[in-house]
Amino acid sequence: MMLNMADDPTNPEGVHPITFDETSDLGINRDTGRIYWKGKEIQTKQVVSLRFYEVCLATFATIAAVGVFLIELFRLLKDVW
Repeated sequence: MMLNMADDPTNPEGVHPITFDETSDLGINRDTGRIYWKGKEIQTKQVVSLRFYEVCLATFATIAAVGVFLIELFRLLKDVW
């Protein structure tokens, strides 16, 4: 037998399931995609994480870009002097 949310003892005090009548308290801003409950924004967080090989590729690309920049900088300085 599964407990419903109202009977779940792990819920903080005062937490209860949303009833059908309370769904009208939810809102969304279609331009920003932000969600609101009774006019207050619900805080959401998006976490971006890279896999190991993606971090390696990004590091390699950064090192290569810096290397090309330094080579071109030295060529420019050589021509100027």
